Amino acid sequence: MKTKIIIFGVILLLFFNGVMSTSGADSITKIINEKLNESIEIKEHEEGVLFRDDFNKDSDHWVHWNAGSGYHSIVEFPEFDIRYCRLTILYGNPGLYHNSEIWTNESDPYLYNNFKANISVDRITKGSKGWGFYNREYLNENMSYAWFMYNRFSTIGLFPTNGFFAISWNSNTDWSIKRIRNVDITKLHEYEINWTENSLDFYIDGKNVAHFTRGIPTKPLKADVWIDNMNFLPPFFRKKMNIERPNSININYIEVTE
Repeated sequence: MKTKIIIFGVILLLFFNGVMSTSGADSITKIINEKLNESIEIKEHEEGVLFRDDFNKDSDHWVHWNAGSGYHSIVEFPEFDIRYCRLTILYGNPGLYHNSEIWTNESDPYLYNNFKANISVDRITKGSKGWGFYNREYLNENMSYAWFMYNRFSTIGLFPTNGFFAISWNSNTDWSIKRIRNVDITKLHEYEINWTENSLDFYIDGKNVAHFTRGIPTKPLKADVWIDNMNFLPPFFRKKMNIERPNSININYIEVTE
């Protein structure tokens, strides 16, 4: 309501100052957009948004990591006025690690917060891809994470490590995993992780798909998204996979809230 009053007042002010012309209309549009942006910033602050990136402009919020054939890019489609982040690996060699990944560049800033992202995957290939919280400590005693992960080892559909999972890890003896069924990750979905001191809840399009009370990370974590050629599933099953075709993750936005 407050925003509507501001916009109406701006229009009246411009009208009485005789700027209701083509240039005046441009001025109105500019001022209204400025006021709307101000109101959005206030709204986000009031709702406890710690971090959000819609990838509608270049940003220095992220660290980008590429290994092997991996590369990252922000792709723009001007005809639709859409920008998003795309992470791609071109192929995977079973003798090498291939990866494309982004994570927030602050020094492990998040603890007991909420992660939300709007994501789709181009195609299903071998290897892993995932998004959520992670402290970038790979396979050592300090490793900690809470994430959604798709994993594929074999083209045989029922292979044990094939599938989509909610996973949390606090230590080698304190972790949780749940298989998520009937979700097509090639379609755009909103993924959310609600992380508290005592529990983790995973949501897809507002539906709770996993609830954990074990394996709750106790260390600060980063927001992280990756795609690679590693078949990886707790506790330590891992193998570099052959990938013959490009594979991408498309990210519309990432948000972390209190």
